[in-house]
Amino acid sequence: MAGLNIRSLTQNSISPKQRHPVRGPATLAPAPVVYKYIWNKAGVVGTITNPAGIISNITEDIVTAVGLSCAGYLDAHGFGSDEISCIVGAFHRATNVQEFTALAAGYGMAYTELEWFWSLS
Repeated sequence: MAGLNIRSLTQNSISPKQRHPVRGPATLAPAPVVYKYIWNKAGVVGTITNPAGIISNITEDIVTAVGLSCAGYLDAHGFGSDEISCIVGAFHRATNVQEFTALAAGYGMAYTELEWFWSLS
Protein backbone atom coordinates (compact mmCIF):
# COMPACT_ATOMS: atom_id res chain seq x y z
CA MET A 1 0.00 0.00 0.00
CA ALA A 2 1.41 3.38 -0.97
CA GLY A 3 2.04 6.00 1.71
CA LEU A 4 0.23 9.26 1.88
CA ASN A 5 2.03 12.03 -0.01
CA ILE A 6 1.87 14.99 2.36
CA ARG A 7 3.72 17.25 -0.08
CA SER A 8 1.05 16.90 -2.75
CA LEU A 9 -1.66 17.62 -0.20
CA THR A 10 0.01 20.76 1.12
CA GLN A 11 0.96 22.12 -2.30
CA ASN A 12 -2.65 22.08 -3.47
CA SER A 13 -4.33 23.27 -0.32
CA ILE A 14 -4.94 26.69 1.12
CA SER A 15 -4.16 27.63 4.67
CA PRO A 16 -6.84 27.86 7.34
CA LYS A 17 -6.25 31.63 7.46
CA GLN A 18 -7.07 31.87 3.76
CA ARG A 19 -10.23 29.78 4.17
CA HIS A 20 -11.43 31.66 7.25
CA PRO A 21 -9.90 35.11 7.47
CA VAL A 22 -10.38 36.80 10.82
CA ARG A 23 -12.19 40.07 10.62
CA GLY A 24 -12.56 42.03 13.81
CA PRO A 25 -14.60 45.12 14.49
CA ALA A 26 -13.41 48.28 12.78
CA THR A 27 -12.78 49.88 16.15
CA LEU A 28 -12.52 48.30 19.54
CA ALA A 29 -12.90 50.56 22.55
CA PRO A 30 -10.59 49.69 25.43
CA ALA A 31 -12.34 48.01 28.33
CA PRO A 32 -12.08 49.66 31.73
CA VAL A 33 -9.58 48.15 34.11
CA VAL A 34 -11.40 45.97 36.64
CA TYR A 35 -9.83 46.05 40.08
CA LYS A 36 -12.43 43.91 41.81
CA TYR A 37 -15.87 42.43 41.28
CA ILE A 38 -18.45 42.64 44.04
CA TRP A 39 -20.26 39.36 44.58
CA ASN A 40 -23.22 38.18 46.52
CA LYS A 41 -24.04 34.50 46.88
CA ALA A 42 -25.61 34.37 43.43
CA GLY A 43 -22.85 36.02 41.42
CA VAL A 44 -21.34 39.32 40.36
CA VAL A 45 -23.42 42.35 41.32
CA GLY A 46 -20.93 45.15 40.78
CA THR A 47 -17.54 46.17 39.45
CA ILE A 48 -14.87 48.40 40.98
CA THR A 49 -12.87 50.22 38.33
CA ASN A 50 -11.12 52.65 40.67
CA PRO A 51 -8.59 51.24 43.16
CA ALA A 52 -9.71 53.81 45.74
CA GLY A 53 -13.06 51.99 45.87
CA ILE A 54 -11.63 48.68 47.06
CA ILE A 55 -12.99 47.70 50.45
CA SER A 56 -12.21 44.49 52.31
CA ASN A 57 -14.69 42.78 54.61
CA ILE A 58 -12.04 40.38 55.91
CA THR A 59 -11.20 40.59 59.60
CA GLU A 60 -8.69 38.75 61.76
CA ASP A 61 -11.56 36.62 63.07
CA ILE A 62 -12.36 35.45 59.55
CA VAL A 63 -8.71 34.61 58.84
CA THR A 64 -8.62 32.64 62.10
CA ALA A 65 -11.90 30.88 61.26
CA VAL A 66 -11.10 29.71 57.72
CA GLY A 67 -7.39 30.30 57.18
CA LEU A 68 -5.48 32.82 55.13
CA SER A 69 -6.09 31.23 51.69
CA CYS A 70 -9.84 30.93 52.18
CA ALA A 71 -10.01 34.46 53.56
CA GLY A 72 -8.07 35.63 50.50
CA TYR A 73 -10.59 33.86 48.25
CA LEU A 74 -13.49 35.65 49.97
CA ASP A 75 -11.68 38.98 49.75
CA ALA A 76 -10.68 38.57 46.09
CA HIS A 77 -14.28 37.79 45.20
CA GLY A 78 -15.53 40.87 47.02
CA PHE A 79 -18.11 39.11 49.17
CA GLY A 80 -20.05 41.25 51.61
CA SER A 81 -20.12 40.57 55.33
CA ASP A 82 -23.49 38.73 55.16
CA GLU A 83 -22.23 36.39 52.46
CA ILE A 84 -18.99 35.81 54.35
CA SER A 85 -20.95 34.91 57.50
CA CYS A 86 -23.05 32.35 55.60
CA ILE A 87 -20.02 30.77 53.90
CA VAL A 88 -17.94 30.64 57.11
CA GLY A 89 -20.91 29.20 59.00
CA ALA A 90 -21.38 26.45 56.43
CA PHE A 91 -17.64 25.81 56.48
CA HIS A 92 -17.69 25.21 60.24
CA ARG A 93 -20.81 23.05 60.23
CA ALA A 94 -19.47 20.77 57.48
CA THR A 95 -17.16 17.83 58.12
CA ASN A 96 -16.31 17.24 54.44
CA VAL A 97 -16.53 18.92 51.05
CA GLN A 98 -19.83 17.23 50.18
CA GLU A 99 -21.53 18.59 53.30
CA PHE A 100 -20.03 22.02 52.72
CA THR A 101 -21.15 22.26 49.11
CA ALA A 102 -24.63 21.01 50.02
CA LEU A 103 -24.95 23.63 52.77
CA ALA A 104 -23.44 26.59 50.94
CA ALA A 105 -24.99 25.81 47.54
CA GLY A 106 -28.30 26.50 49.22
CA TYR A 107 -27.18 30.14 49.36
CA GLY A 108 -26.87 30.24 45.56
CA MET A 109 -23.14 29.65 45.09
CA ALA A 110 -21.78 27.33 42.42
CA TYR A 111 -20.53 23.90 43.47
CA THR A 112 -17.21 24.33 41.66
CA GLU A 113 -16.49 27.58 43.50
CA LEU A 114 -17.38 25.96 46.81
CA GLU A 115 -15.18 22.96 46.09
CA TRP A 116 -12.32 25.33 45.25
CA PHE A 117 -12.90 27.25 48.50
CA TRP A 118 -12.85 23.99 50.50
CA SER A 119 -9.65 22.86 48.77
CA LEU A 120 -7.89 26.00 50.00
CA SER A 121 -8.47 25.06 53.63
